[in-house]
Amino acid sequence: MRKTLKTMLRMLIILLLFSSIPALPACASAAKVKCYTISSGKTTVYSNSSLTRKSGTVSGSQEIKVLSVSRKYSKISYTGSDKKTKTGYISTKAILCGTDGKSFKIQEKLNTYRRPGGKSAGSIPKGTKVKVLGTSGKYTQVRYSKSGSTRFAFVKTSSLKSARK
Repeated sequence: MRKTLKTMLRMLIILLLFSSIPALPACASAAKVKCYTISSGKTTVYSNSSLTRKSGTVSGSQEIKVLSVSRKYSKISYTGSDKKTKTGYISTKAILCGTDGKSFKIQEKLNTYRRPGGKSAGSIPKGTKVKVLGTSGKYTQVRYSKSGSTRFAFVKTSSLKSARK
């Protein structure tokens, strides 16, 4: 009986610990999130989530898939220099500049960019629901769905403001 009580108490403590972890962005469980790193240069990829064992790099021009997100690290899938698909970990700050903005439907098409002031990444169609993730200078990072996948991209803040009206 005493062993059962100890086991139940441990389970309760574990449950309480997990319930007190701050909420992660909605992409935390999605396996089809696509984006680019915020930096246009090379970003170090690590083989462990504590970001201590370097295993490669991704360039700012490479589209990556985000497999999971935590406050410190994000697990990604990318194509290595040997053209093989690899997985690893990068700092979450390398792909996200925030996680807690408001969601709304845009009223006009928006051009998207890989990073603030960077190359075009396409556009978001009118009527698409976007979630504001954070801002960097005159650009705002948003999350949206397109072609069956979730994407992170930057839009000009001024354009986003006019698309909300």
